[in-house]
Amino acid sequence: MLKKYLVEQIKDKNWKTVIQSCQSLKDGERLELIKLLKDEDTTKDIFDEVDRTLGEEERAAFYENQSRVRRCYYLALLACTRNYSDLKQTESKVNGWVLNPLRELLCHSDYVALEAFFNLFPPDYLDKVIQEMAKDKFRIVDFRTLWRIYELGWVSFDEAYFTRSLFTIQMFNRNTKTDTDFLAGNEKAFHQVFLVFYRNEVPVLDISKWQAREGFVCKKVYEYWTEVIILLNERGIVFDRSIIKNLLESLLNNWKKGHLDWHTRLLEFFHPTEDELLEHQTLLFALFGTNNPSLINFALRNIQTIRKAKRFNGLGFIENFALCFSNDKCIKAIFSGLDIVENVLTNPDYKDVDFSERLAVLLMHADANLQMKTATLLRKFTNAEDLNIIAAPYTSYLKQKTKDTLSISSESKASVNADIAETKQVAELAIASNWDELLFQVGNCIHTKSATDIDLLLEGINQLQNQIPVDLEKQLKPYTKQLFNRSWENHVMAYFSLFIEGWINEKEIDSDEGRYDPIPFLKNKCNRLIEKLKKKNRLSFLSTPTHRPFFIHPTALVKRVLAYEEVDGVIFYEDLIVACNRTWFKNADNESRTLAKKMKGKYAKALSYFLGVSDKIEPTEETLALWAQVTRIRNPDAVFTEFDNTSAREYPSVIHPLMLDFRIHTESNQYATWHKMILGGNWNKAWYLDQEPISYDHIFYNVSTLKKASRIDIPYQLSLNPNYVDGQISRYIPNWTTGNEVDGFESCLFPLQFLVENKIETHHSGWIYIAACLMFEKKISRELAGEYIEMALVEQHKDLDYLADLIGSLTAQKFGPVNRLLEFFDKPNTNHPVNAFKFKVLGKCLEHFDMQQLPANSKKVVEYYEEWVHRLGVKGNEELLAKVKTKKK
Repeated sequence: MLKKYLVEQIKDKNWKTVIQSCQSLKDGERLELIKLLKDEDTTKDIFDEVDRTLGEEERAAFYENQSRVRRCYYLALLACTRNYSDLKQTESKVNGWVLNPLRELLCHSDYVALEAFFNLFPPDYLDKVIQEMAKDKFRIVDFRTLWRIYELGWVSFDEAYFTRSLFTIQMFNRNTKTDTDFLAGNEKAFHQVFLVFYRNEVPVLDISKWQAREGFVCKKVYEYWTEVIILLNERGIVFDRSIIKNLLESLLNNWKKGHLDWHTRLLEFFHPTEDELLEHQTLLFALFGTNNPSLINFALRNIQTIRKAKRFNGLGFIENFALCFSNDKCIKAIFSGLDIVENVLTNPDYKDVDFSERLAVLLMHADANLQMKTATLLRKFTNAEDLNIIAAPYTSYLKQKTKDTLSISSESKASVNADIAETKQVAELAIASNWDELLFQVGNCIHTKSATDIDLLLEGINQLQNQIPVDLEKQLKPYTKQLFNRSWENHVMAYFSLFIEGWINEKEIDSDEGRYDPIPFLKNKCNRLIEKLKKKNRLSFLSTPTHRPFFIHPTALVKRVLAYEEVDGVIFYEDLIVACNRTWFKNADNESRTLAKKMKGKYAKALSYFLGVSDKIEPTEETLALWAQVTRIRNPDAVFTEFDNTSAREYPSVIHPLMLDFRIHTESNQYATWHKMILGGNWNKAWYLDQEPISYDHIFYNVSTLKKASRIDIPYQLSLNPNYVDGQISRYIPNWTTGNEVDGFESCLFPLQFLVENKIETHHSGWIYIAACLMFEKKISRELAGEYIEMALVEQHKDLDYLADLIGSLTAQKFGPVNRLLEFFDKPNTNHPVNAFKFKVLGKCLEHFDMQQLPANSKKVVEYYEEWVHRLGVKGNEELLAKVKTKKK
């Protein structure tokens, strides 16, 4: 009967009756009632379903009523409790979330009913509940409710949580006027919570919806509190001027940029006086060391207003100002700050201050105006004898005008022809020699996820089959916990995990032919090993690396093949192809060639050609993929007409080198302009083209039909064909260089990182990828592309005329902004091949420019071209320069 009566009272939102009905219940009755109220049938009786035919106003009224009913229901559950243990009994799981009635009531600003219940049964557990709620970033106690139960002495004061409760703006239920009224009428809350926001990283960067002065808005939360501060100020609420010092100190916190920017705007709102700025000038100076451009700009704006005051600490300024000299995002601010530096150094009080060496650091910046300003100051405040010594480390950074100002001669062509070529790393790799080493290698694979470690582990298991213990599953348990208790989002670790499971249970990895698979070789190799374990076959995998990072010595390859022939073993065809892809064929010596002559299998002629034993090319349909690989790897630039009569004659890279055609297609709307890369055959599978890339058998690795991989899978994928990586690397060419999302960022980072770290050569269309990365929106991609180009020129002695023409063409077609490209020229380099290449690129840009559609900042290309003419002491193309200059006028 009580249950039925309570249901009616809850539906009527009669919370007073609900509390009275539960007030005198005995312990057993209270706990039984909790169970009844939580029952699904009971909740169906209490809560109504919305009528979909209701109008907007009626529906809003319905939801408001249901919200009040729900709070009364939560109060009924709470009214059955007397302690924390009872409270836990009221919890229930809803769609995986734990619903606690007290927490729900605490999250609402209507605390009258809650206060009435706690007056009857004062809680001693609210601190514990609040501490639990503090761990939940999505649910927070309503501040007015929190403040009320604090005033009544039921919770302890916790500044961090109280501030977070006040400043968190939940959707739809806050009003700037209401909060202004509350703070204006509660002096203690105003001073104890609101005014200490500067000490706590409150969530002001969240986006929420609330009632503002001009109506309902959806903005970032800091705008809510800016309006509250304005409203308080309009009401005559006086803010203690210590707010200036407090806000300035807060700028030194390692908080998010947007949060700190809000504090600078608040400082401007409070209008610091000259005396206040002078009093706290050391805090302004300290902002130069934050490496935050907006804070540095803020500091300089305020310092400009006090720099002529008698109390201005000029020495303190210049010593701290030097901390931001290396920040290339603050060029304009630094330039304006040099006027203050000049003013300080001109002051007789600072005549003995030697600032030249620190000032000279600014010569590293590419900005011509900053260099000239710096050079002018150096000449003014440095004696002639020291000037050349101070400027010498920065000579390679200097523009010609700066050199003229500092009286430094241009570098000669011969003086920078240094050869720093490095030999390819040839550190040998070792396979585990015992079971303990093998176990360690399992953990190493989980940690590194690298192709080399995984392939060495597979070979180690193969070679140490006789040492595998009977309690294999038990010994692998520390690793299986790491592998099996999660879902792997990359294929390398997914296959590795499946292999370990298959190794324990002696079963192959399940094959799903429809699955997106960027590295099928790994799955096939794992299954091959499980098969070898069943048959006690210890013949080596041909593709196991012998030298870092993942290469195979030719002699090792031939010896492995001969080992198969000695016992009539069956060679895993793709394993042989990958082995050839990874082989240092240029390192073939007399021993490897002599051994190669002993081979008799159907692959013998292809391997003999590959290792230089023979020059005959005799492809057959059975060995076509192998021949296609070894011919292109051995002679990347050759044309192989021997494939004219084979089924692979139409495959890219088989007869001719892989030279993809491309064009840049421009589209615009009212919001933006896109310069889209269109590759021949839609090689990079651009989503905006209807054409699907042609599919080939994936074992034709030079054709590279492997799909784009995740960042973890990319190194393994590219390690399968490092000798001719162009086809696969071209799959990662970005559709555009601006406005990319995560997959675009990864495509222009991780493949490029692989090329740089492992010194992998590019031959043909792979250079389109490098050129695109040199213009890409992420600076790290541009820097890696520049590093790769320098490596190709200096260490690999590449002729990069094709790349220079590519960059010139892409720049002229606006595929990437000119300013990004110019970063490549601003990086100093003393190697003549690099500088000659840079000059060639500038010339190609001018050559490809369409005089009717010049890219933005094309005049900078002209300026750089003239600069490099002086720098290298060469003769420029005056006719081409004249044409571009005439058009610009």
